[in-house]
Amino acid sequence: MKTDTTISKYALAYSNYHDLLNNTLLAESPNYWQAGCIFDTVLDFLALSIANSLDNTEDINITKTEAQKAVSDVLAKYNCDIIFNQNGTQQVPANVYYNGTSTIPGTAQCANWYDDAGWWGIACSKAYDPFYEKLFTPETKVKAQNIAKACWIAMETGTYTQYGGAPNVYLTAINQNSPYINKTAPRYEGGVWQANFGDPLTAKLGPFQDSVVNGLWFTLSTRLYKISEDFELQKRISPYIDSFVSFFKQWITDSEYSILFKTGEQSGLIRERYPAYNNSVQNYGGSTLVNPNSWYEANTCWAGDQGLYLGGFYEYSTIILSEESFANETMNVILSGIPNMTTTNPITPIQNNIIAPWFPYTPNNGLKVTDSGDYASGSGICMRYLLYGYLKGSNPISEKLSNTSDPLYSLIQTSAEACLNKTYPQFGNISFDKFNSLSILTLSLALQMKK
Repeated sequence: MKTDTTISKYALAYSNYHDLLNNTLLAESPNYWQAGCIFDTVLDFLALSIANSLDNTEDINITKTEAQKAVSDVLAKYNCDIIFNQNGTQQVPANVYYNGTSTIPGTAQCANWYDDAGWWGIACSKAYDPFYEKLFTPETKVKAQNIAKACWIAMETGTYTQYGGAPNVYLTAINQNSPYINKTAPRYEGGVWQANFGDPLTAKLGPFQDSVVNGLWFTLSTRLYKISEDFELQKRISPYIDSFVSFFKQWITDSEYSILFKTGEQSGLIRERYPAYNNSVQNYGGSTLVNPNSWYEANTCWAGDQGLYLGGFYEYSTIILSEESFANETMNVILSGIPNMTTTNPITPIQNNIIAPWFPYTPNNGLKVTDSGDYASGSGICMRYLLYGYLKGSNPISEKLSNTSDPLYSLIQTSAEACLNKTYPQFGNISFDKFNSLSILTLSLALQMKK
């Protein structure tokens, strides 16, 4: 039954969608990765809307034709050409960018670092999923599927600004005689890097084995392995899935620098980056902090990473059945940790509070200080993967969100009420402020739909 609250939530969600479509996704020069991230949630909203699942009203009803046009218009701005990367030696099967031609466009519009391609790959992989089939025409379905595969290949082999592939960044640095290789030897084998090498002691954003690029890589890999039905691609992906899980297991059990920041006996949050190189800070006299160590000491976590790892481990639990128990345990730890990501108490779960994009929610948090405009998206990304798992059913995410007395359920609904009441914080990026609201409201409406 429709209520005033659900109608108001849908009206605000629709307003956010309409604004994001016209003023971000179809804008003249949108930020490449941000557009891909937003498009992913727009697909969720459209799929639920045309299924008449969000209690929409006649005044703002979204038809299948309208949804397909929106998807087609977005994909029409997206090119997937084969070009040479910057060193001119390697063909890149995916130079995925907006408003591009066969020549290299401006970097602001392009996939630059490896993680940039991951956002578009995951969004476009939904063209394989029957739940989203009404959003695509036969033409746009093929195009989106090709984009998804091309983005994975770009992460594996390189983009036009990055070459060698995300899994091979350290080897590439060795082959290029980088002066920084002794400072940045990976602690464990198997992860990926978000960019080729610069000076790790002075760089603020990379190169690191960030959790985000690893989460994108894991989620895109497991999803394409599961649903692409491309046998050759599956054979290519499979060793990377095994390699990442081995990498993650070593990090999560690392007694000195675990990737997991524990918030309780059975709860925790994925740290924003894998916390250390193979060398320790003592190798440098104890006075110079290798950058990941400083982030580790700040216990910095990002809400977006929690969503990405939930997404990856959900897919993993369904394709490697012998690992289902480990995957479910990991998801449950993260799910129990998310209620700590609130805008007040950074340690103890608060039921009547709202989700924050970063943890701890302090003025000097490195994510806020260094790149608040990008990291502002954390809340919406987290909500998107909670929605994905909830709709799939029969997994720890859906079980958790089906319990209306659980702190996570309360956190979602309180956050949605804050969006409706215009008390949800703004984080300095207008597009992501609307995106966060759209993601939160879409999940809230989906939960109410099945109550």
